Amino acid sequence: MNTAMDDAATSHNIQNCPAKALLSVVVPTLNEANNISATLMNLVDKCSVPQLCEIVLVDGGSNDSTLNVVQACIPRLEERGLDMRIFRSKRGRAHQMNLGAEKARGNILLFLHADTLLPPDFDTSIRTALKSEHLTLGAFRLNTDKNTRSMQWICHCANLRARLLALPYGDQALFIRRADFMRVHMFPALEIMEDFAFARRIKRNKGKIFLLTDAVVTSARRWHKHGYIFTSLCNQMMIIGYYLRIPTRILARWYRR
Repeated sequence: MNTAMDDAATSHNIQNCPAKALLSVVVPTLNEANNISATLMNLVDKCSVPQLCEIVLVDGGSNDSTLNVVQACIPRLEERGLDMRIFRSKRGRAHQMNLGAEKARGNILLFLHADTLLPPDFDTSIRTALKSEHLTLGAFRLNTDKNTRSMQWICHCANLRARLLALPYGDQALFIRRADFMRVHMFPALEIMEDFAFARRIKRNKGKIFLLTDAVVTSARRWHKHGYIFTSLCNQMMIIGYYLRIPTRILARWYRR
């Protein structure tokens, strides 16, 4: 790629990420009535400057009380100066997050799973990291709400993978400049593994992926429901299946059984 073009893109990115840039937190939901209130309240509590953040929530057709819970949270968010907009879309995390990014008004995008809690001052940490012209995609270290030895080991391996291989997953709260996100054509339209494929796309485009020292806390419900060994093996099988080019609709069907 032309060096002059690279320099121009870098300059554009830096201008788009000043210390007071609006941060858009994109939250895809699907039947998350039991988790979404805690996630939204944590988000506003841990945000150092709520007035410089917005929440773009995209629901994929929940048939529980998710949207009622979300609506009940809005007054408390507005009291703290945090704006939230709600959109509906067809089901599919990649599609929901891409729609949220299109609707977002911020120059920085943070993709947050509905069962994941952010660390204190996450917005300041993100803006500080993205001041570096060399960094493209960022994520937080992974922790879970179950502090067992098994989960500690799983989180340790996940963080090691993210750091050494530069392959963070979506449950680590990915963040990126809006300009960079659009330039790599957003998340690929896959039924599953969209976060894995997106990180690989960033790497193929010579983008640098990095891991912050702060950790998010995500729900360990799948490991608890299906067991540590089975869930870990299942996750590895998804990666193997992806590399073997098994259609992601088949992988998703098997993963969600």
